[in-house]
Amino acid sequence: MKRTYYSALRRTGFAVFLAHAYAWLMLKGMLPWMGDDGGTSKVPEWYTCYLIEESLSLDNLFAFYLVFRFFKVPVESQNRVLQWGIAGAIIMRATVIGAGAIVIRRFHFVLLFFAGILVYQGIKIMRCDNDDDDDDD
Repeated sequence: MKRTYYSALRRTGFAVFLAHAYAWLMLKGMLPWMGDDGGTSKVPEWYTCYLIEESLSLDNLFAFYLVFRFFKVPVESQNRVLQWGIAGAIIMRATVIGAGAIVIRRFHFVLLFFAGILVYQGIKIMRCDNDDDDDDD
Protein backbone atom coordinates (compact mmCIF):
# COMPACT_ATOMS: atom_id res chain seq x y z
CA MET A 1 0.00 0.00 0.00
CA LYS A 2 2.91 2.41 0.68
CA ARG A 3 4.14 1.98 -2.88
CA THR A 4 0.69 2.91 -4.23
CA TYR A 5 0.54 5.95 -1.96
CA TYR A 6 3.95 7.23 -3.06
CA SER A 7 3.27 6.61 -6.75
CA ALA A 8 -0.06 8.45 -6.41
CA LEU A 9 1.71 11.30 -4.62
CA ARG A 10 4.32 11.47 -7.37
CA ARG A 11 1.66 11.46 -10.12
CA THR A 12 -0.31 14.16 -8.31
CA GLY A 13 2.76 16.34 -7.91
CA PHE A 14 3.55 15.94 -11.60
CA ALA A 15 -0.06 16.82 -12.52
CA VAL A 16 0.09 19.97 -10.37
CA PHE A 17 3.37 20.93 -12.03
CA LEU A 18 1.83 20.45 -15.48
CA ALA A 19 -1.21 22.52 -14.49
CA HIS A 20 0.99 25.41 -13.36
CA ALA A 21 3.14 25.16 -16.50
CA TYR A 22 -0.01 25.19 -18.64
CA ALA A 23 -1.31 28.22 -16.74
CA TRP A 24 1.89 30.13 -17.39
CA LEU A 25 1.87 29.15 -21.08
CA MET A 26 -1.75 30.30 -21.41
CA LEU A 27 -0.89 33.52 -19.61
CA LYS A 28 2.05 34.19 -21.92
CA GLY A 29 -0.25 33.60 -24.91
CA MET A 30 -2.88 36.00 -23.57
CA LEU A 31 -0.50 38.84 -22.66
CA PRO A 32 -0.78 40.72 -25.97
CA TRP A 33 -4.59 40.98 -25.54
CA MET A 34 -4.59 42.05 -21.89
CA GLY A 35 -4.11 45.81 -22.08
CA ASP A 36 -2.00 48.70 -23.27
CA ASP A 37 1.13 47.61 -21.44
CA GLY A 38 1.10 44.16 -23.00
CA GLY A 39 -0.72 42.75 -20.01
CA THR A 40 2.22 42.84 -17.63
CA SER A 41 0.18 44.67 -14.98
CA LYS A 42 -2.47 41.93 -15.06
CA VAL A 43 -0.11 38.98 -14.62
CA PRO A 44 -0.07 38.94 -10.79
CA GLU A 45 -3.84 39.45 -10.67
CA TRP A 46 -4.54 36.62 -13.13
CA TYR A 47 -2.17 34.19 -11.44
CA THR A 48 -3.57 35.07 -8.01
CA CYS A 49 -7.04 34.18 -9.25
CA TYR A 50 -5.65 30.91 -10.62
CA LEU A 51 -4.10 30.05 -7.25
CA ILE A 52 -7.34 30.90 -5.42
CA GLU A 53 -9.26 28.54 -7.70
CA GLU A 54 -6.69 25.83 -7.07
CA SER A 55 -6.91 26.29 -3.31
CA LEU A 56 -10.70 26.02 -3.54
CA SER A 57 -10.30 22.68 -5.30
CA LEU A 58 -8.04 21.58 -2.44
CA ASP A 59 -10.88 22.53 -0.12
CA ASN A 60 -13.04 20.04 -2.03
CA LEU A 61 -10.45 17.33 -1.43
CA PHE A 62 -10.62 18.03 2.28
CA ALA A 63 -14.42 17.72 2.12
CA PHE A 64 -14.08 14.37 0.31
CA TYR A 65 -11.71 13.19 3.01
CA LEU A 66 -14.16 14.13 5.75
CA VAL A 67 -17.09 12.44 3.99
CA PHE A 68 -15.08 9.26 3.37
CA ARG A 69 -13.93 9.22 6.96
CA PHE A 70 -17.42 9.85 8.35
CA PHE A 71 -19.01 7.08 6.27
CA LYS A 72 -15.96 4.80 6.74
CA VAL A 73 -15.51 4.20 3.00
CA PRO A 74 -12.68 1.69 2.47
CA VAL A 75 -9.70 2.99 0.48
CA GLU A 76 -10.21 0.46 -2.30
CA SER A 77 -13.81 1.69 -2.83
CA GLN A 78 -13.11 5.43 -2.76
CA ASN A 79 -12.35 5.72 -6.47
CA ARG A 80 -15.63 4.05 -7.41
CA VAL A 81 -17.58 6.19 -4.93
CA LEU A 82 -16.01 9.34 -6.39
CA GLN A 83 -16.89 8.27 -9.93
CA TRP A 84 -20.52 7.65 -8.93
CA GLY A 85 -20.60 10.98 -7.11
CA ILE A 86 -19.29 12.85 -10.15
CA ALA A 87 -21.76 11.06 -12.42
CA GLY A 88 -24.59 11.90 -10.00
CA ALA A 89 -23.55 15.55 -9.90
CA ILE A 90 -23.51 15.74 -13.71
CA ILE A 91 -26.95 14.12 -13.94
CA MET A 92 -28.41 16.40 -11.26
CA ARG A 93 -26.97 19.54 -12.87
CA ALA A 94 -28.26 18.49 -16.29
CA THR A 95 -31.69 17.86 -14.77
CA VAL A 96 -31.82 21.27 -13.09
CA ILE A 97 -30.59 23.04 -16.24
CA GLY A 98 -33.12 21.16 -18.36
CA ALA A 99 -35.95 21.93 -15.93
CA GLY A 100 -34.90 25.59 -15.91
CA ALA A 101 -34.95 25.69 -19.71
CA ILE A 102 -38.46 24.20 -19.74
CA VAL A 103 -39.69 26.69 -17.15
CA ILE A 104 -38.21 29.61 -19.11
CA ARG A 105 -39.72 28.35 -22.37
CA ARG A 106 -43.21 27.89 -20.86
CA PHE A 107 -43.24 30.85 -18.48
CA HIS A 108 -41.41 33.76 -20.09
CA PHE A 109 -42.21 36.05 -17.15
CA VAL A 110 -39.63 34.13 -15.10
CA LEU A 111 -36.91 35.81 -17.19
CA LEU A 112 -38.49 39.18 -16.44
CA PHE A 113 -38.45 38.37 -12.73
CA PHE A 114 -34.73 37.54 -12.77
CA ALA A 115 -33.99 40.53 -15.01
CA GLY A 116 -35.73 42.69 -12.41
CA ILE A 117 -33.47 41.27 -9.70
CA LEU A 118 -30.40 42.10 -11.80
CA VAL A 119 -31.62 45.64 -12.51
CA TYR A 120 -32.35 46.18 -8.80
CA GLN A 121 -28.87 44.94 -7.84
CA GLY A 122 -27.27 47.13 -10.51
CA ILE A 123 -29.05 50.22 -9.22
CA LYS A 124 -28.07 49.32 -5.68
CA ILE A 125 -24.42 49.03 -6.70
CA MET A 126 -24.50 52.30 -8.65
CA ARG A 127 -25.91 54.16 -5.63
CA CYS A 128 -23.06 52.91 -3.44
CA ASP A 129 -20.69 55.67 -2.31
CA ASN A 130 -17.65 53.51 -3.20
CA ASP A 131 -16.53 53.31 0.41
CA ASP A 132 -14.27 50.26 0.32
CA ASP A 133 -13.26 48.99 3.73
CA ASP A 134 -10.07 47.38 2.44
CA ASP A 135 -8.60 50.70 1.23
CA ASP A 136 -7.81 51.88 4.77
CA ASP A 137 -4.09 51.13 4.53
